[in-house]
Amino acid sequence: MQMTRRQFAQSTAGAIAATSLTPLLSRAFAHQQGPLDWRRISDDARVIEGMGGNAMILTSRKDVLLIDTKVAAVGKMARGLVESGRYKVTQVVNTHHHADHTGGNFAWSPDTPILAHEIAKERVLKQHKIYADSIKRQDPEAPIPDAEAFAPTQTTPGDTEITIGNYKVILRFFGPGHTDNDLAVFIPNENILHAGDLLFNKMHIFVDLKGGASTKGWMANVEELIKLCDNRTTVIPGHGPVTNVRGLEKQRDYIKQLREIVTEAIAAGKSREETYRTPVPGTEKYEFARGLPNALSAIYTEMTGEPDNKAGG
Repeated sequence: MQMTRRQFAQSTAGAIAATSLTPLLSRAFAHQQGPLDWRRISDDARVIEGMGGNAMILTSRKDVLLIDTKVAAVGKMARGLVESGRYKVTQVVNTHHHADHTGGNFAWSPDTPILAHEIAKERVLKQHKIYADSIKRQDPEAPIPDAEAFAPTQTTPGDTEITIGNYKVILRFFGPGHTDNDLAVFIPNENILHAGDLLFNKMHIFVDLKGGASTKGWMANVEELIKLCDNRTTVIPGHGPVTNVRGLEKQRDYIKQLREIVTEAIAAGKSREETYRTPVPGTEKYEFARGLPNALSAIYTEMTGEPDNKAGG
């Protein structure tokens, strides 16, 4: 599992480029060039960082929950990392369908049940080429699993609960937000919330209109997540550093700010191009700068109904 930094950087860029749903997403996570690794956030929980969305494991007795599975190119590497800690995953949850969160599913299937929203399964089955390209870019000789190997094996139409050892794990679905199938995962006894891509911490967001996104819904979803938290809750974003309830509050305020900017631009008769070039005060240090025009353009589409063919909306 050891690579030189240069080899890792090259493989990271290739994996992300092949796995992303759009060129915009390719650039979104190109900054993730550190080693695939984990760090403890409580006695029983760890975050796995690098090469895709933030994953997490929760252990209790003989049960181990894995939330999200990284890009396909590192699916087996991620499994090796988890099992090097002598953990055998007994349940996987996907927070949504995007390939940087579901690409490693094949490394666990069919040994381990994989749970996601029912819409996520439909979308995963339609993006087999993304997974295949990710694996081939990493290893041109590697065999490519069929589409079913990446698909969730269990689905839910909405809120549900599962048990992991001594822990109750609550999965919440609030309707369209980042996509139309976002699940947030809350572990009350650990006071940990995995928000999936409903939270891009200290980053501009990616609004996947083709994946059923709604920024109005997204803002409402974050409000619901805030209600689950207190001042001691550990909040794991889909991308960006681990945070707390303040990270969610900033996400809500950021989306509200974007929507206000677009509302004012439309009222002033500004074009889409003028609108998505608008600077957003207070976000100058946010990562994923290319996400900003995507987000503003997507909101423009939401509010006007006019399709966009240029800015990723």
